[in-house]
Amino acid sequence: AIFSKEFALLIPAVFLFYDSRLSDKKLPLKNYAFYIVSIIGYLAIRSFVVASPNFLKQLDFVNLLLLSPKLVVGYLSNMIFPQHLQTMYDIAPAERIREILPYIFIIVCIVIAAIYFRKKSEILFSTGWFILFLLPVSGLLPTGLTSMADRYVYFSSMGFAMALAYVINLADKKAVIVI
Repeated sequence: AIFSKEFALLIPAVFLFYDSRLSDKKLPLKNYAFYIVSIIGYLAIRSFVVASPNFLKQLDFVNLLLLSPKLVVGYLSNMIFPQHLQTMYDIAPAERIREILPYIFIIVCIVIAAIYFRKKSEILFSTGWFILFLLPVSGLLPTGLTSMADRYVYFSSMGFAMALAYVINLADKKAVIVI
């Protein structure tokens, strides 16, 4: 799967998190050795094939601060209100810090909600899934992506859907209305 889609590099982290938080049967870490060997082998092959494999050279703090919050909130708003979707979005970095403050406020609210629900393993797992698969396309990691496309967050949207389903399940059954 790693050779088909690099997002597969994150799947062992999902397995590990599931086994440590949700599973009744706890697996020893030695069961993950195959995944670690596969990931190291893939990254070694990739470093020979890709022209610029060094992520640290691509690190751009301006992009991190002025673009990432807009990308994260943009992806989240498309999941909540899936209207006027496009194949690609032109998202320009903010010109000033104050333009980013509303986006940072929304992200802080999400973090506070995650902290509030941290004792609920299902919410913690789904939030972790959402964040884990959002990281490579959020601009927070130096992957070279500076544009936004809905297809980048298919895996991340599964974590969002799990959290939403759990919250709906917690609601009063008489109050839940299916639209």
